[in-house]
Amino acid sequence: MTVQGESPRSCKKSSHQVFRRSLLALSIAATFNTASAELADDLTQATPKTLQTFKDTAGAQFYGFDLTPLPDNHFALVWAEHYEPQQADAGEPAPASTADRIVLQRYDGQGDKVGDERVIAVLENGRFPWQPSVSADLDGNMVVAWGESAQGASITGRVNKYCDSTELDADVEVKARLISQSGQPSDVIQPGLAASAQPCAIDTAMDEDGDFALLWALKEDNNQFSGRTNLQIQTFNALGQNQTSPVSIINHTLLTGDLAFYANNALIVAYVVIADDGSSSRVMGQRYDLQGQVVGDAFHLANGIAASDVLLDSEVRPTLAVNPNDRERFIASWVVDSDPSVERISLGTAPQIKAQRWLADASPSMESVTVLSDVYIVSGAVSTPSLSMDSDGHFISVWSMAGMAGTQHDSLPQILASGFSGENEPMSEAIPLKQGAEYLYVPYNEFQSVQVAMNDQAIMLAWLDDIDINKDTSKTLNAIFVPGLVAVHPDPATDPQAATSGGSLSWLFGGFVAVLGLRRGWSRRLGARH
Repeated sequence: MTVQGESPRSCKKSSHQVFRRSLLALSIAATFNTASAELADDLTQATPKTLQTFKDTAGAQFYGFDLTPLPDNHFALVWAEHYEPQQADAGEPAPASTADRIVLQRYDGQGDKVGDERVIAVLENGRFPWQPSVSADLDGNMVVAWGESAQGASITGRVNKYCDSTELDADVEVKARLISQSGQPSDVIQPGLAASAQPCAIDTAMDEDGDFALLWALKEDNNQFSGRTNLQIQTFNALGQNQTSPVSIINHTLLTGDLAFYANNALIVAYVVIADDGSSSRVMGQRYDLQGQVVGDAFHLANGIAASDVLLDSEVRPTLAVNPNDRERFIASWVVDSDPSVERISLGTAPQIKAQRWLADASPSMESVTVLSDVYIVSGAVSTPSLSMDSDGHFISVWSMAGMAGTQHDSLPQILASGFSGENEPMSEAIPLKQGAEYLYVPYNEFQSVQVAMNDQAIMLAWLDDIDINKDTSKTLNAIFVPGLVAVHPDPATDPQAATSGGSLSWLFGGFVAVLGLRRGWSRRLGARH
């Protein structure tokens, strides 16, 4: 992939381009209707792959993972391994202890390993790893960040980009390493955190030439703001040298934020602002340069209204994704709910997921879209959406959702996904994933674990699970791999054959929608909800 250096493209199209896109839209509609009618019950589904499992290893489990697309249409997956000390049988010597680790593995678009595992960190002396995060530049260099602590709190405080109400011990560190294209790690990099800090929800972002930023949340323990966090970032150059001290983004916020480089040496941070009375909240964006200096004013990611405007809904759990071929275009997604005070599982009635495209100057591009509407859920919970975008502007969103009536495990979170074209045309509605006739679930302790990464040739969707769905451990790391949206649905503005070819949608249904399922099949199985 290459990075476009020109200014954002105009939204105005020539009459010829509009005509071509109109023909494509008619073709899409006809193909979708035909496929829904004829293939809803017959499409094969991608088989989930077990990438790593501890089902036969006593006391071992995952403490979080992350993934990122790589420029060669591969993926990088990083995870944290934790091993509980095992007790010796009577009269027997104590078993040798196994050190906890942070591990990285590359995969191709079919889910096959590329090269060997790379051990990024080995933790000894009773230290615990958690919440690893990974990002890459356009050459395939990466940054991996993770947390370490001297004692093991609840596993729910260790899952992806999340802060649990469990108190962390004071001996908590954030660490990072740069990983070269060949897999060689740098020396350990540490941000300038105070010794008493309790960081959680670690995240990373990297620009096209290897500069990077770390984000984390600091839990507040005072009575007035108990359960809330302060967000901070710190920026580094491609050599791992810090460019600024930790920069405070916002205090007294909910849960976590997200960050992304929307241009070279320029990043955006998404976060939540809570009303003074705690009754509502909004998702906001703020731009920064590599020196941590504020660029422009903060803006409302939902629709750009002024920060002082009246809040009607509660917006939580923001995420960001950037077009890798035109980083001056990015997208924000968030959950809309009636109650911002509930932070983990029990959200209010009928939450929704929304998304809005933006340009580098903080002006909205196109209308916002509804990724998940409230007709799919009566009450329950929606996890933080995981979001990824390809070079044509297609995006995919995945999440877990509890409270869907009519399924085998009504109360357990299911895995759902939805895809949109570069013109905000829905390529699939909110569809629950299945393996054969069974829906895919995650345990409650891994409610936030569903992650997605997309490049132009493939999509990788991963999640943590247990052999027994009712257990509160994380024993298995699973993934599915399906064709990317550029490969099956090219942009007619850049691919002339796409405007006249009817075959691309067949590939879409044969690959992507085959995995996610069709709404008609879903509706037929569960019945009407209206």
